[in-house]
Amino acid sequence: TAKNQFASNTQEPNPGHRAQRTPLTMSSNDWTGDGSEGELSVNESKIRFSSKTSGTPFNVRLAGGVSSSESLFFEVEILELSGFLAVGVVSEDGFLPGWKNKGMFYNGNLTNGSAGLLIDFGDRPSVGDKIGVFVERSTDGVKVIFYLGKRCLGAGFHLDGENDVFFPCLSVTGLAVVKYGAPKIFPCETNRQAAKFSDSYCGDWTLKKAFEGPELVEKPIPEDANIILRLSLEDGDRYALSLKVGNKMHTTLKLSGKLDAFDTIEVGMLSSTRMLPPPELFDMESFLSTNLPNLHKMIVGEDGILIMTGEAQELHWGRHQEEFQPLREY
Repeated sequence: TAKNQFASNTQEPNPGHRAQRTPLTMSSNDWTGDGSEGELSVNESKIRFSSKTSGTPFNVRLAGGVSSSESLFFEVEILELSGFLAVGVVSEDGFLPGWKNKGMFYNGNLTNGSAGLLIDFGDRPSVGDKIGVFVERSTDGVKVIFYLGKRCLGAGFHLDGENDVFFPCLSVTGLAVVKYGAPKIFPCETNRQAAKFSDSYCGDWTLKKAFEGPELVEKPIPEDANIILRLSLEDGDRYALSLKVGNKMHTTLKLSGKLDAFDTIEVGMLSSTRMLPPPELFDMESFLSTNLPNLHKMIVGEDGILIMTGEAQELHWGRHQEEFQPLREY
């Protein structure tokens, strides 16, 4: 069983994690900058760092005490953030100034430090969030597994036979204050977990069925179409609504009252990108863009299906859970 070589003597195991052997003590204030113009100050476990050049990141990493043969796990809690933060690992040779930095990072997307490699892997980190990074070494190679809060996002990277030493690394464009920690124990969960939401409507939904006309005749959905609705709560009764068919459309949805078991809704007019959708999606995109503003009530049924209805239209949506394959290189 591997030990967590970054653990602090003051951290206690948490339930739901698997205990490891006595860890190697590693000072959490042994951090170094990338040599570019930027500011770095460390006070025990609190790290404050900022970029000086507008639009160019400043990168910092743990300075030493890392092994190429053992797994490691660390967490970063965001205390302050003005700009964008990426959390991950980097090799000594890959630790370079600004956009030249090359490693394996999470910032909502998966990135190598200079380019986005996989978009929308999770939510963009913000103040109050805790990001975990687990570098799991085994005979199957090296997996870099990311966590946001209590949710495991799964393996973002999976490298074969990698012997490089990887250091915890943070990258900010702007200013960040974070608290760094390395628990004595590794997470039990390493597979991607379903997202949890603040209410029954929030999240991503896949179009399952569509009906139109006074008789609500079922409208065929193109085979292999991946039509995704996203609802994000903006305040107590208002949601940001986005819809991806061929184009991406945006509007707002407001809860306006109750009608029997349904919530009554008001959907704003849509704004949209203006690309020509694939021929097989053209009719469905036109149907949805025309009829979404005409919907007037919705409900999530006991079967978990989101039903949205209007006078002559009805849409059925099922929870969408994005599955990702780990990247094999960076």
